[in-house]
Amino acid sequence: MILLPDRLEGGLPYPLGATFDGLGINFAVYSAHAEKIELCVFEETGRREIARLPMPEWTDEVWHGYLPGAKPGLLYGYRAHGPYAPHEGHRFNPNKLLIDPYARSLSGELRWTDALFGYRVNAARADLTFDRRDSAPAMPKSMVTADPFDWSGDQRPNTPWSDTVIYECHVRGLTMLMEEVRPPVRGTFAALTHPKVIDHLKRLGVTAVELLPIHAFVQDRFLQEKGLANYWGYSSLNYFTPERSYLSGGDQNELRMAVRKLHAAGLEVILDVVFNHTAEGSERGPTLSFRGLDNASYYTLVDGDRRFCVNDTGTGNTVNMSKARVVQMVADSLRYWTKSYGIDGFRFDLGVTLGREKHGFDPGAGFFDVLRQDPTLQGIKLISEPWDIGPGGYQLGHHPPGFAEWNDRFRDDVRGYWRDDEGRRPDLAARLSGSGDIFDRRARRPWASVNFLASHDGFTLADLVTYENRHNEANGEDNRDGHGENLSRNWGTEGPTADVDIQRTRGRVMRAMLTTLFASSGTPMLLGGDEFGRTQRGNNNAYCQDNEISWFDWRQLESPEGQAQIDFVSRLIALRKTYGALRPNQFLHGQNEYAPGVLDVDWFDEHGRGLSADDWQTPHASALAMRRAAPRDDGRVDLITLLTNASDEAITFHLPEPMGAPTLLLDSAHPGVGEHALTGTQVEVGAHSAVLLHSVVEGAGGAGRWVHELPFGATVLADDRTRFRLWAPAREAVILEVEGLPGQPMTPTEDGWFEAEAPCGAGSLYKYRVSDDVCVPDPASRRQNGDVHDASLVVDPAAYRWRTADWMGRPWEEAVIYELHPGLMDGFAGVAEQLADLKDLGFTAIELMPIADFPGQRNWGYDGVLPFAPDAAYGSPDELKAMIDRAHELGMMVFLDVVYNHFGPDGNALGAYAPQVFRDDIQTPWGAAIDFRRPEVRRFFIENAIYWINEYRFDGLRFDAVHAISERDWIDEMGEAVRAAAGRDRHIHLILENDDNVPEHLSGAFDAQWNDDAHHVLHVMLTGETEGYYAAYAEAPAKAMARSLAEGFVYQGEPFPLRDGAPRGGPSASLPPTAFVNFIQNHDQIGNRALGERLTVLADPKALKAATALLLLAPQIPMVFMGDGVGSRAPFLYFTDHNDDLAEAVREGRRAEFAHFPAFADAEARAQIPDPNDPETYEASHPEPGPDAADWRHLYRDLLQIRARDLIPRLKGAHSLGASAIGPAAVKASWRLGDGSRWTLALNLGSEPAELADAPQRVAAATVGEGLDDDGALAPASLIAWLEPRR
Repeated sequence: MILLPDRLEGGLPYPLGATFDGLGINFAVYSAHAEKIELCVFEETGRREIARLPMPEWTDEVWHGYLPGAKPGLLYGYRAHGPYAPHEGHRFNPNKLLIDPYARSLSGELRWTDALFGYRVNAARADLTFDRRDSAPAMPKSMVTADPFDWSGDQRPNTPWSDTVIYECHVRGLTMLMEEVRPPVRGTFAALTHPKVIDHLKRLGVTAVELLPIHAFVQDRFLQEKGLANYWGYSSLNYFTPERSYLSGGDQNELRMAVRKLHAAGLEVILDVVFNHTAEGSERGPTLSFRGLDNASYYTLVDGDRRFCVNDTGTGNTVNMSKARVVQMVADSLRYWTKSYGIDGFRFDLGVTLGREKHGFDPGAGFFDVLRQDPTLQGIKLISEPWDIGPGGYQLGHHPPGFAEWNDRFRDDVRGYWRDDEGRRPDLAARLSGSGDIFDRRARRPWASVNFLASHDGFTLADLVTYENRHNEANGEDNRDGHGENLSRNWGTEGPTADVDIQRTRGRVMRAMLTTLFASSGTPMLLGGDEFGRTQRGNNNAYCQDNEISWFDWRQLESPEGQAQIDFVSRLIALRKTYGALRPNQFLHGQNEYAPGVLDVDWFDEHGRGLSADDWQTPHASALAMRRAAPRDDGRVDLITLLTNASDEAITFHLPEPMGAPTLLLDSAHPGVGEHALTGTQVEVGAHSAVLLHSVVEGAGGAGRWVHELPFGATVLADDRTRFRLWAPAREAVILEVEGLPGQPMTPTEDGWFEAEAPCGAGSLYKYRVSDDVCVPDPASRRQNGDVHDASLVVDPAAYRWRTADWMGRPWEEAVIYELHPGLMDGFAGVAEQLADLKDLGFTAIELMPIADFPGQRNWGYDGVLPFAPDAAYGSPDELKAMIDRAHELGMMVFLDVVYNHFGPDGNALGAYAPQVFRDDIQTPWGAAIDFRRPEVRRFFIENAIYWINEYRFDGLRFDAVHAISERDWIDEMGEAVRAAAGRDRHIHLILENDDNVPEHLSGAFDAQWNDDAHHVLHVMLTGETEGYYAAYAEAPAKAMARSLAEGFVYQGEPFPLRDGAPRGGPSASLPPTAFVNFIQNHDQIGNRALGERLTVLADPKALKAATALLLLAPQIPMVFMGDGVGSRAPFLYFTDHNDDLAEAVREGRRAEFAHFPAFADAEARAQIPDPNDPETYEASHPEPGPDAADWRHLYRDLLQIRARDLIPRLKGAHSLGASAIGPAAVKASWRLGDGSRWTLALNLGSEPAELADAPQRVAAATVGEGLDDDGALAPASLIAWLEPRR
């Protein structure tokens, strides 16, 4: 016993809780509204309060004090003083002893008495009254701990999500009937790791144990009065303390030892945690901790009358997760259990409650953000129960990336299918596919779906096939509690039976459901005991049954039936581990073809035929074949085929082609039959059964077909059958018109979609009639039969055979980009012919200006209106693929410029049937903004990006003017989706054009941004021009150039003159140099000039060559515009091919753009600006070689050889060492390269030598111009580069 002082010392406000520092204990507790907090110290039995010491300090709403000389084991509690004003949400009552929310241990039990309530329980005014009785004698006491435990030898299993198999069980129920465990130890953490338990779990093959709540919880008063118990534990008293009844002694290290032993067995430990509510119940509940400390902060209260708790949880109260300190408490708890107890994951009960903000559930809620960024919780498994009873409380699939979710749709759809409900086949397919219809968003993976057949909350698996009605009489609620509909079936008799046929059917259905569980994409969870047929006698809400109803009957495991079932489950889990196709790490949609006729996933009927849309809707069909494909390292393809038959009769399945040489892995109708080779091409699948097969076929190799199946547009289903899908939310009817066929009304479905199938194939011409006088092409047309107003062509993308199907791309650091206009290089075929020359110069990538179908034959491409159709003026889709194939054969990458910020002015028919594509409140320079708030619009453009990457095998995309897209979150979502769809093995590069200079995008899915700042300042240095946007770079251009070389953007939040002084950009110095694409010229910077002049006619030739050397030798990614490599002096003009009225508007509009420039101030001068619609304007833009083309070729080849030799191999990991101006038009910059060497460039574009005081004393790696003079100064129009090895 310590000698207690009269008062506490000030202490610290952090960490919260009671913290022993070796000399005493710091106490810190949050309360925003208390007027005084007292620390109550108790003697070692907890019966007598020996001191009451006011907390002396209140900092940041935390009350704190320090008790010197105190040690772990000290028992304490708090009393909080403040207003008792229920209508204001305050329920302070210093007569009530309060548990520290951060208490790490509790001493004593809670004993129910009316003194625990802050009001007089039986008073007429109920909770508006005030109770003055001391609750301390009935309360457990908080205990100070030191938590010493040696985790140094522990190794977390760190099981990848895709390999995880979860086993849900109850600490107490697992071993209460295990005879091998001594009676005092049964039902405790110590028994959890008894050798028999460990052996059982390892025999099963599960990888994680998910324990029902083990936080300290309360035995509810109403249950005790009925002689029942809070068995499940969903009534949390404290979030940092293990439940005392699960300890065989008083040492909490018992739990730590159990976790360590489970880790040693390769098993992770996941805790079911209840942060959505507490044991204090509604406003009429007891005052135990949170309510007494700060009711208005810890709980969500009803707006307008804060007397009442919001009850989104069905338990009386809702924890207020909109409060930062409450979120902190939850996060601190998670960190504590992770670090102090070695926990590997958490399942959040009623997880929707945790993500509720003021206006409802928000996947971007503070709680989710805090957990997703927390370093301690990285790699920890986070699982949500995605519902509660509040408004909008069902949020399956809507949690943020990083979270998995209990998938009750899987549970219900699988139960319904195997109960042989009608029309369940499509639902089963969706669940087998990882519920991609629910979870395939924001680059989530299939593991986000936690699949289960049964859980603690409901029937066990055995009861699902034994009872059709709940039997909860033992709960004392007249059988009214629990779910009324369980999608169960008793197969002939309610409850146990001696009927052999019924027993056989029940066994078959259980095994078929288990086969479905472990063959489904996602994370399987097995309810403990289902592996041997555990029953709860029909009780589907056994929350209060701490008895044989809930406990595991291990004798049942030892029975022949139990042994057979556990052997079957173990075999399923082993197969899942063996075959990666049973646990795909990405959602499969039949997009990729790994062998001819073999998609990543495909669906068939019992005849081996692919299922049509009508087939899926056949209500009585109960047979389904799923085939998944997974490429192997040896180039072959693994096939896993699941055959299911929910009917009462056996069905013979014809296996779909190709099938290889199938091996039957498992037949749920005959569990004792081992793996064996299959004879013939047919398999009999018994009634209520499933069969699993494996085979291997040859992969596509160099003749693969790459298809991105679009969720809209025309999809070829067979040679003579095509599906059409159109989003036309403004129309009540749409007619499909296929040439040669009568008009076919399309079927309206949900949310404005129309669908139809027609007996036509590739090459068919079609349009959509959206009104009597309006017929439009397909907005997702893959090819047009002419121009944008003509009919669309059905295209079979699988028809093209890729010669370079195994091409995976090149690292971003190797990119040297050549931007080109396909039309000016004679179309796709012409580009293909010139690729070898470009490679010879040293280019590793080409970037095509936009190719989406535009009106007319001539256009820059930014007037495209059909984003999926390559413009016919450039060639056919197959010619485009052949050009990309040729580039890949040469080892070159191909990038595509895509335009998602607007549609062109002619040929965009969306307004006629889908005006919802556009916003009516935001305008862009090109018209109404595209409404990326709409899911259909977001997906349309995401699918387009993936389409170019996967179906055309582009190596990357450049996204035009994303600053004109108001929904910035979509930009990142799209980038993540593209990367996910491309797969992790391919080198895919995503580039932004963003005039706002937003650096945040570049730390996510995007590799780089076009750096206009670098171009503008270099242009000023080369030409002296300061008109237009160059005015913002006219002052101290060398200094600005140095900043750009060192940090990327010139404007990083500074006032921008051309935006009326508004700030532009953000800090970019932390980004690597390769996050910026630099250029001296591009289509914009030349073509946006009135006369389209190139730098070859604007700048001094020597200075231009020095600047070219800077471009090609700086660590930033260089991009060169077509013709620059041959010194072209031809202009690149703005050209179009519009109809007469639009042509006139464009011509006059373009000339008006330049009226404010002095050179074009008068109308006569403006009349000399070339007419964009004149064919001669287009012809003049061909990049003919200049008179000194040979010199330019030589310069490019030499400089790019130096880049390839000295810079590219060292570029990954490079960062700036600084840059500075060394003259009015001269700069010097250095970088530390990835291998530790130093790369230095010095450039002088001025007319006088520039002093270079600290030049490296080494032979230059490259010199352009005269280089250093005799005095060591850098000559005018010169660049010099040095490479200094790592010292």
